[in-house]
Amino acid sequence: ENIFAIQSELAAAIAGALKAALSPVEQARAAAMPTQSLEAWEAYQRGRQRMAKRTSAGLAEAEKFFRQAIALDPKFALAHTALGDTLRLQTEYSGKPLEATLVEADEAISRALELDANLAETWASKGGLAVSRGQFAEAARLLRRAVEHTRNYAHAHQWLSLALRGSGRSEEEFAHAERAGQLDPLSAIVRTNLCDSLEFARRYDEAAACHERTIAIDPASAMSYFSSAMLDAYARNRLADAVALQERAVALDTGSPRLQAVLATILLDIGDVPRAKQLTASLVEQWPAGHASNMAAPIWPIPSATVPGTSLGVR
Repeated sequence: ENIFAIQSELAAAIAGALKAALSPVEQARAAAMPTQSLEAWEAYQRGRQRMAKRTSAGLAEAEKFFRQAIALDPKFALAHTALGDTLRLQTEYSGKPLEATLVEADEAISRALELDANLAETWASKGGLAVSRGQFAEAARLLRRAVEHTRNYAHAHQWLSLALRGSGRSEEEFAHAERAGQLDPLSAIVRTNLCDSLEFARRYDEAAACHERTIAIDPASAMSYFSSAMLDAYARNRLADAVALQERAVALDTGSPRLQAVLATILLDIGDVPRAKQLTASLVEQWPAGHASNMAAPIWPIPSATVPGTSLGVR
């Protein structure tokens, strides 16, 4: 029962020791308790753990845990924020209908802001939502606000790098991708974004080495294999290697329509038309409303360069 009191005491001691390094917002947050419910806090932490995997199954489990946390404490702002995150991520990873799901994610994030307008995580999530909608300038504005409030939230820097990448601002976006990697060096998705940033800067050998290190840290990360496959296929002209990597990504996350769509694209590029057609038909059958399915369906006879799989994905 005393876990929150202990947490508050530790936060106060750390804040006191680092007072010169913490902003007023960060100092106030260090002393705050996000919820009085231990059960809600545990459900929230379980959800964060599942969401970090960035797989379709993991995100579905995360959504259940965040909804459980909200049921236990409807005023738990961080849980509403995380629910918004996992909903929007499922449009990319799990084939959830894009527009309807983003509307639901927006509602969850807006509710979090009603409960606590100063949470940096929530402003970062609102910026991530703008990235999902392709509103890169608005996303950058929101994510800069999040970074200003809490400089040490890795995902704020990660998503800001995506927003800046979408605007073509390579030097600044790399700085934020690198900062995210420094803040959370063991996160496969944060590291994968850094590798993609190196690729975007045409530093292909460094990007390849980055992917190798990321896969060594987390061999179960489907997104690491996917991004490595994209690098091999469309930057290093190693299509055969890319097929093997993308097959591994699909095997690690069988519920992801995006990964299957990208595999179909690479197969088409190497001339394996029968298998590409088979994968595409299966994709559209399983996820008829998913945007990855809609993008993959017109492969025939549109050139594969128009099909999904760029490094600018929702992360």
